[in-house]
Amino acid sequence: MSFARRLLPLMVLALVGCPGPQSGVSATSTSLQLQLERLSPIRREQGHYAVWAIAGATTSVGTPFLVTGEGLRTLEGAAWDGKATVPFARGDLSQVLVTLEPPTSADRLPAKQEILRGGVANGKAVLVLAAPFEPGALETATGSYLLDNPSTISLGDMNGVCFMNERRSAGGLQVPFPPPEKWGYESWIELKGRLMPLGKFVDPDGPDDWNGFSGRVPPFPGEDFNENLPEGVETGFNRPDLRGAKLIVSVEPRSLQREEVFPSIRVFEATVPMDAEHYKAYRMQNVAADGLPRGAATILD
Repeated sequence: MSFARRLLPLMVLALVGCPGPQSGVSATSTSLQLQLERLSPIRREQGHYAVWAIAGATTSVGTPFLVTGEGLRTLEGAAWDGKATVPFARGDLSQVLVTLEPPTSADRLPAKQEILRGGVANGKAVLVLAAPFEPGALETATGSYLLDNPSTISLGDMNGVCFMNERRSAGGLQVPFPPPEKWGYESWIELKGRLMPLGKFVDPDGPDDWNGFSGRVPPFPGEDFNENLPEGVETGFNRPDLRGAKLIVSVEPRSLQREEVFPSIRVFEATVPMDAEHYKAYRMQNVAADGLPRGAATILD
């Protein structure tokens, strides 16, 4: 079975500015309120989101927040009311953006993993996906995977996943190719409570850029789980069974290292059936079709 996420609109605390007046920016403050939809829930140890205001060449200090099933939270877990003051005059405020920050971020500068951005006009900023895909391109994509571990000779191994078709002649992800400049894709697995990136790729009909668990380079995006596995995930003769694991394919900036990201802009999700068969293709749920991240920032005064 697969899981599609539909988050209710969320009211987000917007921003806290850099302390003190800044060169070229009025010291007059402005109150904002932010509405965000369909941001993926994230735990503190996985990172956090941050909201930023821009006035000319000056960017405010980021305001961090978490998304949970119950709504928006501060990093300490308190509910967030969605209102804040930024250190820019109303007429100077030019853009608002939302980023995904790694756990170690101090939120002084925006991370490269930008999720949403919008220009301010007539007292409002409409926040759209930072990855400039053509409208509907991700929402109509299709995807499939199968369980396969070519590193071993057994036809019953369930410890490898490959995003390819059942004939094993082409990739199983029908996504926009080439993706927008500076953007690409990444596959993930949530196994035994751990969310692990499996590799970044641009061409869904070619290999990804990582093979640290398999020791080989699969011909299509995917990974065998044979070696160097994190603590708590079997290795050696006790290789992990991927049945019941959750698979994700997301859109990511190409420039980020695999440890820096969390799959926020999700295109596909799937849970591997407990009775999954070797070499049988299974379809993934297109969660982008239910709505990609979006939002709006409104100037209150």
